[in-house]
Amino acid sequence: MLAFTDSLPPHKIVFSILCHFIYLQNFSDSWPVIPLSSLSFVASCILVVVDHFMWFFHFAHVTHETRQTAHKAYHGGLVVKGPSFGDMATFFGICVWLTPLFLFLSLSANDNTLPTSGESQSFHPVAFVSY
Repeated sequence: MLAFTDSLPPHKIVFSILCHFIYLQNFSDSWPVIPLSSLSFVASCILVVVDHFMWFFHFAHVTHETRQTAHKAYHGGLVVKGPSFGDMATFFGICVWLTPLFLFLSLSANDNTLPTSGESQSFHPVAFVSY
């Protein structure tokens, strides 16, 4: 749908979908406990950066072309409109960063939990003795 409505390049859309499939590999039966040395987690860390910069350079190129065309069209009385900052920020927030952000935030899900009853921790109060 993005390729037809917003004229985004299909090969970049397919790459982003592939990245999301790699992100989904981290949400297994052991989630939210994700081994940080697993191949899917390391690949997710690399792909999130590659995906971000791929789209960043795409929108930088489109914005640059729009400005050049608008400058040339200004003398002819035409109005050229490119994607706004809000459009680009929404695209990045929903299509590029939503799933990886949820994945990375879920890594700290067990940090603030109480110990379970299965763990045996003995409590030894310290007795204060006065002489």
